[in-house]
Amino acid sequence: MNYRAMVWGVINWILLAGVLAMNFISLAFPLNGRTVAQIAENFHTLFDPAAYVFWIWSLVYVGLLAFGVYQVLPSQWNNPRVRATDGLFGATCMANAGWLFAWHFGFYVLSMVAMLVILFALSAIYLFQRNEECRRTAPKWTERAFVLAPFSLYLAWICVSTIANAAALLAWAGFTGWRVSAAGWAVIFCFLTAILSVFMSLRHRELAFPAVIVWALAGEIAHQSRIPEIVAGCAVAIGVTVAGAVAGQVLRRPAAAGNPSRRGSSNAVARRSAG
Repeated sequence: MNYRAMVWGVINWILLAGVLAMNFISLAFPLNGRTVAQIAENFHTLFDPAAYVFWIWSLVYVGLLAFGVYQVLPSQWNNPRVRATDGLFGATCMANAGWLFAWHFGFYVLSMVAMLVILFALSAIYLFQRNEECRRTAPKWTERAFVLAPFSLYLAWICVSTIANAAALLAWAGFTGWRVSAAGWAVIFCFLTAILSVFMSLRHRELAFPAVIVWALAGEIAHQSRIPEIVAGCAVAIGVTVAGAVAGQVLRRPAAAGNPSRRGSSNAVARRSAG
């Protein structure tokens, strides 16, 4: 019996329940009397997708709940892709709850710090789930659905959220744009998300990641439809994102587990997951 896996399973459930409760409270009984959307509107940034786009959080949390169930199954106690989340998943939950508190009470610098913690923890999970040990066996469909996909989806949305959080923080700090218009910065942010998506598609043959980016950019078009340069910029960014996703599926071949160029860095990551 793997007691370490059992302990982490319980901890993950406690922290996931905590962040879900915090999100419910922030919606049903707005912390500090304001919702997340109401606070965001005060910054008047143009990198701000339509409100319906943020319902993707529901899909993210459904995926995390599915992972929560899957990770406590005895058959998964020694699964390296599940064990890759130990500690890091809990960090994302605590930082997520911390972000809500900081955002609602006006601690916007701290909200950015919390967002970066979530981003780095999710990035580490993503990489650990694809280390040399995990690549030795192809993931089953259940692992793809309940372990890999939820964290790919979560990471993609947090990338978008981090950029949006940074835009809000800059506006709060009085950033004047360095002679670039607000619409110009919105287009720059849109292309930044597209570049991230292309990298993930070509590097990891991702589909969930670009799907989230397209969803966010389409929401940006819907919300900023009266600003032609933003609409045009988002449309091009969507095209780049889709092209990258297609190229990733067509051109890239799975790397061999024993690729010498990756062996040095992979061994350290494998030891971390195995430990």
